[in-house]
Amino acid sequence: MELYKDFDAVFAFNPDYTYEQTTIRDILRNRQDLGGHLFIDRLLDLLHIKQGKSISSKLFPPRTNGDLRTLFTKIASAPETIPSHHIQSLLFYIFLDCSPDPALAYTFADNVYLPSRYRIYIEGLWHMDALAFEKALSYLCKPGLVPTFPEEILDALVQHAPRTGWQLPLVYWHVVAPVLTTTHALETIFKVYCNVGVTDAFFFARTQAEHMHHHLFEQLVAFVLELRAGDARATKCVELVNLPMSPQESGWFEGFLSGKGKTLMGAKDTLMIRRIGIGKFDDALSGIRGVSGREMNGLKWDLLKGGVERGLGPRYSR
Repeated sequence: MELYKDFDAVFAFNPDYTYEQTTIRDILRNRQDLGGHLFIDRLLDLLHIKQGKSISSKLFPPRTNGDLRTLFTKIASAPETIPSHHIQSLLFYIFLDCSPDPALAYTFADNVYLPSRYRIYIEGLWHMDALAFEKALSYLCKPGLVPTFPEEILDALVQHAPRTGWQLPLVYWHVVAPVLTTTHALETIFKVYCNVGVTDAFFFARTQAEHMHHHLFEQLVAFVLELRAGDARATKCVELVNLPMSPQESGWFEGFLSGKGKTLMGAKDTLMIRRIGIGKFDDALSGIRGVSGREMNGLKWDLLKGGVERGLGPRYSR
């Protein structure tokens, strides 16, 4: 029997080992924070390792020594069609959880000759499950690794970005350059760009096919107008209306803020400012009639309307 298939040999340091209760609580809390799925759950599911017909989360985390032995046996007795280094990688992950001394996990990996790229990636996923995202990226972004669950990793980083910062998902995106296969994943990375900068998001949307370009462009406009009122929103609104839009994009902008986006806070004001900025004065003045008497960030529309009319002089047709 191979070493890694013998529980007592692998856990020779303590064959009666049981997960600490604090470790179990941390794992369960982190699973909830990650939307109900740990990356170890995904690995177990990928290799079809389950407790009967139950989902993998019934196996992990093991609450007792008996549960740990069951999990170990399920992994070690996986079908021969599963490469041995995949099985060993799962056991290495469990060792990272169990080891009273972290060096024991690496000793196990050395004893079974687990390739370094698998060690690195598993450590990265283990840190993802621990919500230690910056530490996780120090492993997951190393060169030469084949990304596994890239969309799920990106999603987890973005979900926690309001707390950990938007730079982490952006680093993962630029360094790993994962291939995104779903609309959700594309919208996820676009959310990152929106939070980093309006102009960055604008040019990223342009790299997509026309239908997706249109969709993301409208998302960008909605993102800016849905921000909480304040200086940051005002700054992003100014950046938005000054974007170097093509005639097609200008049409999308007009259509969105006159159509399904018209109920967004400041939609009409934003549209008027854009029209004035690009010299569409007649259209702007027509729209200003609908906001007469209102102010936006201290700007009185009636005063602006009067100034534009005087500037146009006889060129303005009422």
